[in-house]
Amino acid sequence: MKKFFSRKINLLIIAGLALALLLFFYVLFRGREVESPTIYDENNATYIPTPSPETATGKLHPITDMGGRVLRIVGWQNSTFDIFALGDTPVTHAAYLMQENARRVQREFNVIFDVTTFAYEDLLSNLDAADVIMLPGHMMLTAAMNEMILPICQINLPNSDVLGTNIFASTDNHGMGYVWAFRDNRPDLNTFALGVNLDIIAALEAQNPVDIYNNGLWTWDAMLDIMRSAVDGGYFGIAGQPFDFISQHSNALEFAETIFAEGLWHGENFDDWWNNSFAFLDGNAMFFPISVWMLNAFEPQFDFAVMPFPESRGPWRRGFVLPVNSEWEPADVLLIMEELFAWPGNDHGILMEDVSRLLPTDGDVARFYYVSKNVFSDVALTVP
Repeated sequence: MKKFFSRKINLLIIAGLALALLLFFYVLFRGREVESPTIYDENNATYIPTPSPETATGKLHPITDMGGRVLRIVGWQNSTFDIFALGDTPVTHAAYLMQENARRVQREFNVIFDVTTFAYEDLLSNLDAADVIMLPGHMMLTAAMNEMILPICQINLPNSDVLGTNIFASTDNHGMGYVWAFRDNRPDLNTFALGVNLDIIAALEAQNPVDIYNNGLWTWDAMLDIMRSAVDGGYFGIAGQPFDFISQHSNALEFAETIFAEGLWHGENFDDWWNNSFAFLDGNAMFFPISVWMLNAFEPQFDFAVMPFPESRGPWRRGFVLPVNSEWEPADVLLIMEELFAWPGNDHGILMEDVSRLLPTDGDVARFYYVSKNVFSDVALTVP
């Protein structure tokens, strides 16, 4: 009997302690608001899967069962494959949304992504290994001229975003009467715009080239006049790898001859890509070709602006193309790609996240975006 009461007393003590502990936590947390879980954990650099309705991705096309087929996606190591990167840990809000959307597309459309990268120089020789492939511009031109890829403009996809509304993606690289590539509407961080050293403008009390551009008077002659005034003031007219400004337009060839003849260029060796590309960082050049990825690596220690080159029509850019030997229907490939490109949902501003973070003003962001989306050449003008 004593053992029974002893055991009963022990149970009552344990129950009492548990009740006291619950009361303690109730008093401690009473009145406190429970914070919503943050999507981004800066300490761990990962995202917690708690998407809000404002950033949930939507669908562009009616769900079509692709029968569990494998879509072979090919590119090179540094090409843009973040929309397929299901195995990587997302470190930005955009990366998280891309991964969630890619999983949605696989699940809803019953498709499997097989992403493969080849060495840059081996891409053309591996077209048969792809249903959709990211190619750099010069390889794309070769593939188009040799009928190795399909013209995008001949695809019949109802309500296509790429071929119609261009909300999330659009066509690129027009030539020989066709359109050959498509890409998402994020600014291409590899696009070269024209950087302007505003500290030199202020020191020389020169007219701001951005104002000249905004007034519709931006020409090669106007740019040369400003570069000459920079040299007269003890600076260089332009820095950068010569090809990055020579390739902007056919007129740039004559422009480049003048630059070198008059000693306006901040450089010595044409083959020294690294030092030429980043020579502008010393703050001694009025103009410089600038790409956003460069700003991600180095931050200029002077005020600068970003604008287009005069009459910019640069070479073909990289983009997604469809090899002729794929067994997939081109319209089905484009449908899946458009669904992947739709990852921002209603949050279209997130497309500008990287550029907005690295460029000084909203005006610079807008001008860079214009360059990114509008600077390409129509090789129909140059290819017989």
